[in-house]
This record gives sequence, structure tokens and C-alpha cells, in this order.
Amino acid sequence: MNYDHDVNEDDRARRHSSRVASGASPRLWILIVSGALLIVIVGGAIATLLMSNTNKTVASGSASSGNDRSTLEKLVGIWELVNSDEMGELDPVNPDRDKDCKMTVEFTKDGKFIVKPIDLDGIQGPVNTTLAEGTYVLDGERFTTTQLDENNKVRTDVQIIKTLTETELVIVDEKGKTDVFRRAVTFTEPGKAVTEAEKKEFLKILADLPAKGEFFTDEAVKKALPYTRVLLALTEKDLEKQELYPFLALSSGLMQHREAREYGLAHFAQIGHPIIKLSWAIALFDKKADSPEIRDFLCKALDSKDDSKTLSLMLGPGYEDFKDRVQLADEAGKQIKIELAKQHKLDGLPPFRDGFDYKDDQIAFLPGPTIVAVRPLKQAGELYKYRVADHETTRLVVPQPKEFKPRTDLNERYFSDPHVMASSQGDVLCRWTMEGNGDHGFGLLKRGSDSFQVRHVKKYLDRSFAVADADGNWYLIADGPRFKVYQVDKELNFTELGQFNGKGFHSFGGIADARFISKGMLHLFWGDVLPEGNHLRMRCVDFDVQERKWLHGREIFRVDKFVSSSTKPMVVQLNDNSLHYFWRVDEGEPHREATGLYYQAEADGKTIKISTSYGGCRALAIGDRIVVCYTLDESPLKVFFRVIRNGVLGPVTEVTAAKDPKYCSESAYMVLYSDNDRIWFMNTHERDVLFELKMIEEKKK
Repeated sequence: MNYDHDVNEDDRARRHSSRVASGASPRLWILIVSGALLIVIVGGAIATLLMSNTNKTVASGSASSGNDRSTLEKLVGIWELVNSDEMGELDPVNPDRDKDCKMTVEFTKDGKFIVKPIDLDGIQGPVNTTLAEGTYVLDGERFTTTQLDENNKVRTDVQIIKTLTETELVIVDEKGKTDVFRRAVTFTEPGKAVTEAEKKEFLKILADLPAKGEFFTDEAVKKALPYTRVLLALTEKDLEKQELYPFLALSSGLMQHREAREYGLAHFAQIGHPIIKLSWAIALFDKKADSPEIRDFLCKALDSKDDSKTLSLMLGPGYEDFKDRVQLADEAGKQIKIELAKQHKLDGLPPFRDGFDYKDDQIAFLPGPTIVAVRPLKQAGELYKYRVADHETTRLVVPQPKEFKPRTDLNERYFSDPHVMASSQGDVLCRWTMEGNGDHGFGLLKRGSDSFQVRHVKKYLDRSFAVADADGNWYLIADGPRFKVYQVDKELNFTELGQFNGKGFHSFGGIADARFISKGMLHLFWGDVLPEGNHLRMRCVDFDVQERKWLHGREIFRVDKFVSSSTKPMVVQLNDNSLHYFWRVDEGEPHREATGLYYQAEADGKTIKISTSYGGCRALAIGDRIVVCYTLDESPLKVFFRVIRNGVLGPVTEVTAAKDPKYCSESAYMVLYSDNDRIWFMNTHERDVLFELKMIEEKKK
């Protein structure tokens, strides 16, 4: 099998990386033993830690009685795990790497330790999050921890302190495995306002920091790290007599330290100097350690004449690329969802005919919106117009051509399979079959007119559909796989412009869609089910209606296995002229992995599988967004709506659109329309209900 699709992001399961089985591991196990929560750190120097359900330590140790005082004084504090024989070196700069393994251990003076996450499963742990608590006892270089085993019995483990300095702790367990910790930087009273005395002290220290070239040395940055809080509190007034460059250079160095990044992220709103704030926003964004607050700040800065000029000077040739990345990240940080605004009761829409419901071909929308529906009436037809705003209704007869002479008195026989199509100018075109394929009537209702112009057409147009260009000119496409394009003039005369032979053999159910993508350029999109093995090819081609030339034929998707059908494909165009495709694949029963609804943007060729069901689907473009709705076999009463923007699928909104599970599943009974910022949906089985929906934009949580 060779078919191309990417898994929908919303359906992709989050996988927590587990390297324990291979011996390289996140080393965190959580067990429930006899009602107690046992948290075990496997394989390192701190071999096991625990926290009982009463939140008390298992055993208590006395730092004064058993612990070596000089060693204890160095040990007390918070240490961050940076290297392990089992995990390798943990990246101190990139917060995303090994995020499931990062943790701190705090050793207290009274012989207790507390383990907390730095970043567990990608979510920053709050300050009061505790992974485990326990006790320790020092005896020279021997380091003993106490724990419960799987039988809920107390057990002790012994490690050796190999190195202990003011900044580094190295512990080796009984099996010779080593863990390396560095002392974590803590900021004194981070929420407290910085005093003038602290600012003066910092400025004095900064003046004496060693530099190498244009930047401070690593030792200088480490010395300044505890003063991050003070640096970010400095204001324009504080620095009005200072050269700003040293503060920006120090900020660049501080960005290499997690503690500074986290402090800057948590206290970004309080950064005092506007230029320093801009530099931190740039750096945090580039480190992928930003937040919606920072992205909002950068977007406003890019929109500001003065701030954007400053950003351009700071970033140099990289300004435009940075601007694009910020805007894309801001869009990705938003989600657009559909919300049901109102459910309208439609009064007076007559039944299509006894025992039959309207289909999507028999209902269209005009601006306003106004619903237009066509149905048989005796031996002719009737057009019904319903204006939603004031419930005004109009009924017009769709007459047969003058030369029409019925051969029987049977009603509805001569107005079978009617279709109605509306242009953006407000014109309405109807097509119906009189005495079989090859014998058709066409009617044109110009905007503002109250009567149809009709014509008798002797062509095989049973599976045809009409498309209007931007000027309101009509073109008819005879559905494939052997396509013909006709131009329809104001007198309803038909001129054949060209024909194109697809490679498939299916012709039922509507296998194509078309639209004008520029002046005089018709774009055709269809599915070829090949005679050899029923393999599927989704293809598109352009047709220059002036030159009468077929151009740019190409394949965008394939399934090299049996496919039962692929009907009702759709192509939509956004306001940037980009093309976007939707299609369904049905492998028959039972449904297998290729069955489902697909989406592809022409620009990147990436195919996304929206659903795994061969249900109904409709899509339309609104500005730079696409609204898609679809049904699922397992939820026959509901229609699911999503917005696609920049290739990203928004959240799902469910709307109950049917009363009977048999009657809300096929594209042939779904009508979707947009008018300004409103979306209108109709399940034609339920002709008395119209759903009004709207798009809302919100930040991702």
C-alpha cells in the first residue's frame, strides 16, 4: 500500500518517553503499596525516595547527632541533577531536552530531603509540587537514605559522596553508578520589590565583572546570576547615565541559565527597562521558553513604529525572519472554534415531493442570506425563496421551454432530478431532466427578476454542475471521468470549450469539483478510481477558458489498494489565493486504515487525515480560514465543525442536526454557506431547521 497521510494532531496520542526498559530512562516510578504512595527514583545515587499517604517521612534522621558538620554545611541547599551514568548529560540550556528527567533535590539541616520537578512531562511544576520526601544521614563520606521496599518494609541504601564543593555534588551508589548535581541558583525573596541599595550593589558588581571581547566570561555570568531579579527591575531612570550595552550583554549570558530564563518568564511583566524587556522577549522566544504574554508583547512591538525600529536595529538582517516566526507562533497560539449562535425555525418550506427529501443540489443560498430551493410542481417546477432575516417567502414557477409538449399526464415526470445553483451576483441557474439524459431544461433567473428565462438543451448533462466566474458568467462541467466544459451565455446557448479524459471508470455520485481560481482560469479537482485494482488517484488540472487549453495536470494523493469510491471532493480558495483540497476515501466494508476524510493545502502538499469515517463532508473558505463540517458513522445525529487556519486544525464543535440516525450522514444532504462572519448549515432531511454558527478566537490554554 502506498498512500500519503499525516495523522491529525488532535488525534495523535501523547507519548511519554520511557527509556527505563533500555536502561536509559526517566527513572521515575509511581507505585501504590498497601495504600501508600511510593515514588521510586530508579538506578541513581538517590536510589529510592518515598512519601506515605500521611505525608510523613518514613524515618527521621538527626543532622546534629549523626551528620558531619562541615560536609552538612556544604550539602544543605537545593541541587539540580545535571548528569547521570544512566541518563547521560542533561542539557543545561535547552529546557525541552530530557524534560522528563529533570529534578532538584533539597537537603535540609535537620536530615530531610525533598525532590521536586523542574519540568515533568513538559509541564512546569509549581513551586509546591513535591515528587518525594525522605531522610538522610551523613557519616563522613557515607550517605545513607531510608526507604520502603515493595513489601512496605523499611530498607536503607548507602552511597558515597565523591565530590562536594560549593557548586558541585557527585554521588556514587553501591553499584558504581554516578550522579552529578550542581547547586541551583535561588533568588532571594523573588516577589519582593528591589531596593535602591540592591540596585547600587548590583551596579558596583557589574562594573567589576570580567569580560572577554564584547561579552562577559562564564564566571562573570555565574556571579551575576543571583542578581537577575535586580537586573530586570532596573528602569530607564536608573540607567539614564549608564551605557546600555553591558546590561544587554549580561542578559545574553544569563539566557544560558535555566534559573534566569524561568525568572524572566515568571516576572516578564515586571521588567523595568523597555529595551532590556525587548531583548529578553527576543531571547526567550528564540529559546522556545516564551509564553502567550511574551508573544503578545512582541506582536505589539512589531506593530509599533518605534519598537519595530528598535527591534530592527537589534536583530539586523534577521529582523524579517524573526517577524515571520513571531507572527506564525502567535497564530499557532490561537485557536478558532465554531459556536452555535442560533437555531432558526423555517416556516413554509414545502416538501420536495412525496416520499423524498431535498438534496444539496436542490438547495442553494443567496447573500442575505436567502434560501433558494427548487422542486417539481405538476409538470414544471417551483422555486422557493426564503429570506432568513424577516421570514419573507417568494414562490416562482420554473416553466418548461415553449416547445415542451408532455406525452403523458404524469406529474413530476418531466421535472426530475432538478439542480439549483446561485452566483455571488445573486443570479440563479436551474437544470432539470425532461425525458431522460440528453433531454434537459435550463432556467436562468437574473437578480431582481421575477421570471425565468428557459431553454431546451439536447446534450448529455445528467451529472453536470455549474460554476460562475467572478463576473457572473456561467460554465457547465459535465462530470467525469470524461469531462466537458461548456460556456453558457446570457441566452442559455451552450458552447463546448474543451474536454478532458480522466483515467478512472467511476462516474456516479459526483466525483469532481471546480472553481475559478483567477480570471479565465478554471481549476478542476476529481478522484480517479482506476480500472486496474480500483486504486485511487486524486488529481487536479487547470483549464484556460479563453485559450481553451488544459494546463498543470497533477496528482496530489494516491491509494494503491482497493477503493470502493471517492465522491464529493471539494476545492476551496483563501483570500491569499491558496488552494485547499478535501476528499473522502471509502474502502468498502469493513473500513480499514485508508478510509476517512482528508485535507491538503496545495502550498506544502502535506495531507492530514481529519477523520477515519466515510461520512458526509462540506467545506468553505472565509478570508484566511476554512470551515469544514463532517459526520461520523458512530455519531449519526451530529455534525462536527472545525476551523483550519495556517494548516492547523482547530477544536471540534458538535451540533445535533438530526432527529433520526438514518438522516444525517451523507454529503448529499448537507448544505454549508457563509455570509460575512456567519456560517449557515442545513441538514436537508430536516427542512424546517437552519443552524446559524459563528467563529470565535481564543488563546490556547
